[in-house]
Amino acid sequence: MSLNIIAWIVVMFFALGWTLGMFQERFRTRSNMLAVIWWWLSIAAVFTLSISPFHLFYIMPLAAIMSILIPGLFGSIILIAIFYIIFNYF
Repeated sequence: MSLNIIAWIVVMFFALGWTLGMFQERFRTRSNMLAVIWWWLSIAAVFTLSISPFHLFYIMPLAAIMSILIPGLFGSIILIAIFYIIFNYF
């Protein structure tokens, strides 16, 4: 089993776990929903851009932290800028 497959297993464990948690009312907060949306968008970007899934190990926590600290449109704009820099220059 390659390291990329192990990375995908870990990423999907957290993404699917938090996504399924959204079906319970007590976990359906605005910051959790934003984090999960950004996680799935990041996973889709990694698939389409054919970059290493190991980038998700720092992108996913960053998205969760940013959705708590700066929720809404302004936080989303900052995340888009960070993702653009990461995906184009690293």
